[in-house]
Amino acid sequence: VGCYGNGLGYYRPDTKEWKSVFQGTGPSNPLNSNVIYALALDNKNRLWIGTGGGGLSVYNLLGKNLKRYSEKDGLLNNTVYGLAVDETGNVWISTIKGVSRLNPETEEFLNFTSIDGLQEGQFNPGSALYNQVGGRLVRTERIG
Repeated sequence: VGCYGNGLGYYRPDTKEWKSVFQGTGPSNPLNSNVIYALALDNKNRLWIGTGGGGLSVYNLLGKNLKRYSEKDGLLNNTVYGLAVDETGNVWISTIKGVSRLNPETEEFLNFTSIDGLQEGQFNPGSALYNQVGGRLVRTERIG
């Protein structure tokens, strides 16, 4: 469960136990943020974590290791509002400044901004939609 202000944790209904996985704002929290805006699970048991100011992180649920991506790595902005994983495994990331696409295998980002036809300004928390129609992301617009 991603929390606004309490980091990342999980709840076990059978034992009614809550356990924090990543919490705090200091060096003990590798997410570098206590604000979690988005979560997405891919088909390789990796949990993608979008944070408020801490960038994008990926947590391998099997290996229990974490990797963090930030603007220094090519992410468009360190505030990640929404996440979606497509059928090829690419991670689509909505941020304050536009949309980034990460290829997890090559660790390369491709960024899209208002120059590419996106709206000007930031997206809102939770803003992500992936709809597979013939392997394409479909967008429609109503005029009039």
